[in-house]
Amino acid sequence: MLFSSPAAFRSPLAILVLSAIAAASILLEWYRQRRARRIPRASTWILMLGVACAATAIASDAVHVSARASLLPICLAVACFGIAGGLVLANMRKERARP
Repeated sequence: MLFSSPAAFRSPLAILVLSAIAAASILLEWYRQRRARRIPRASTWILMLGVACAATAIASDAVHVSARASLLPICLAVACFGIAGGLVLANMRKERARP
């Protein structure tokens, strides 16, 4: 990824985009390995909450809300993507351990 300046690494929206890309890569790996199996239901709800928080954060940035006010949905989205990714990876690990 190319950024125009070092300040771009401190942008909350950049962190949001990177966490969404990480969650998407975990889900793609899940689908690649277990095409017939479904994603755990809890992770699906957490991912949907993360997408809603991400959409809220992007909309608040487009409307030029203060940075402090838009930080909450960004942090919630990043946390949701991280938790959902952890749940999916834990489930993949459990399935591998089964004989």
